[in-house]
Formats: sequence, structure tokens, C-alpha cells
Amino acid sequence: MGIYGVIEELRSAELLSAATAMYEVQQAIGGQEDAVRSARAEGRRTLGEDDRIGWTASEAQHLAAGVKRGRLEPIRQQRQAMKETAREQYLASRLKREQMERLIVRAEEQIGVEEERRAQAESDDRFLARRWNGGAARMKTP
Repeated sequence: MGIYGVIEELRSAELLSAATAMYEVQQAIGGQEDAVRSARAEGRRTLGEDDRIGWTASEAQHLAAGVKRGRLEPIRQQRQAMKETAREQYLASRLKREQMERLIVRAEEQIGVEEERRAQAESDDRFLARRWNGGAARMKTP
């Protein structure tokens, strides 16, 4: 039974690791989205000030952040798939452990019932043997 618990713990650790990796890439994507918004705001500000160099710099920042976010998206998809796989494996291991626990409980209950039956049968046998021996003794007495 212990091995199923160990496997479940391993799968849980794998799921936690995959979730952490997913969180990290989502944070990185969020940072790039923030950079895009910031570059847009800076671009609007520089246009209002008629600062062409500032506007060009903010456009370059906007494009760079967009490219970085685009490069992070396949990583996010890959990590999402890894997280789903780890989740499915964890749930399967948890289900297997729970099934084995129920199986063991049923087996222990069945063993208990069988032991009670055996004890009752032995008691009945002793009772019948005493009765049989006692009845045979009475039959011999005239």
C-alpha cells in the first residue's frame, strides 16, 4: 500500500513543479504585456510632445516586447501541456491509491468475517462433540 502513496507524492511534486513552471512563464508574459502597454503610453506621450525620437524609441520598445511575448507563447503552451499531463498522472495515481485503500479495507473486513466464522465453527464443533460424547455416555448407562 505504501508504494501507491509514494507514487502519489511523486506525482504531486511533478504537478507542483509543472504548475510553478507555468506560473513563471505566465509572469514573464505578463511582464511583456506590461512593457507593451507602457511603450504605447510612452508613445502617445511623446507624440503629444512632438518628440519623434522618443516616439521611435517607444515603438522599438513596443515591438521588442511584442516579439518577446511571441517567443514566450510556445513555451507557455508547452508548459501548459506538461502541467495537464502531470495533473492527469497525479489524479490517476490518487485514484489508484484510493482504490487500493478500499481493497485493503475490504480484504481486512473479509478476513475478520472469516475469522469470526472459523471461531464460531470451532465453537459449534466443540459443542456438538460434547453433546455427542454426552449422549453416547447416556446411551450406555442402563
